[in-house]
Amino acid sequence: MSLALDGELSELGQARVDAHLERCADCRAFGTDSSMLTALLRQAPREEMSVPIVLPRPGRLSAARLLQAGAAAAAVALVAGASAIHGVGQRSSSPPTPSFKLSPTASLGHDDELAPMRRVTPRIDYRAPL
Repeated sequence: MSLALDGELSELGQARVDAHLERCADCRAFGTDSSMLTALLRQAPREEMSVPIVLPRPGRLSAARLLQAGAAAAAVALVAGASAIHGVGQRSSSPPTPSFKLSPTASLGHDDELAPMRRVTPRIDYRAPL
């Protein structure tokens, strides 16, 4: 909705939003409220900041950033070392054993043992919010 209010949606995106708003009263009401609030905010006079905002110069990392990067690298090394010691993520040399039994013709799709099973088609809820 925010992108639509700012006019930053592609034609396809705007068409999808419009189609959803035609079907969804809750989102339509939210869109109306949001557009009114956005218009009010854009018409409000701008305030001057009492304290200037100073951004660090690009290319230089502050001490806090260096500390964060060092801590992240240490955590990754610790996890990698622990998983190497304990064998986490190693593959087993023996193939996995299935927890169910199929007859030799089951892979052909015409096994009587599988007849009670139905294929389930996933449902997509088009009413869900975008």
